Amino acid sequence: MLKALVDDLGGVDKVARTAGVHVSTVRRWLRAAPPIPKASYQALLAASSWGRADRAVMAYNERRTYLACIEAQRREIEQLRHTLARLCALADTGAANWPVYSFGGSALNTATAPATAATALATA
Repeated sequence: MLKALVDDLGGVDKVARTAGVHVSTVRRWLRAAPPIPKASYQALLAASSWGRADRAVMAYNERRTYLACIEAQRREIEQLRHTLARLCALADTGAANWPVYSFGGSALNTATAPATAATALATA
């Protein structure tokens, strides 16, 4: 596998610079004398075309996951708006202690709050 990484990265000199070791150390690794330290191997793999492709795939998958979460939240918000609009329409009792609501920055009159709230939510 190291030979493939050396070829992919462009030679022993480039591998030595990437791993932060001397050229003779890389040649010793190629002869399979000592095992390659894990940190050096991970750095070489990350710098190779395989490492770049792996990062691209991970970024693509993360993007798809985030977009799916956003879409699920949009659907949930729409369901909650619909439920709230139904509840506001059902609660049109005209009670004297009806709370004042604020939709879109303007306070609603207590007498028209239920109908206006349902209308505001239905059109949002």
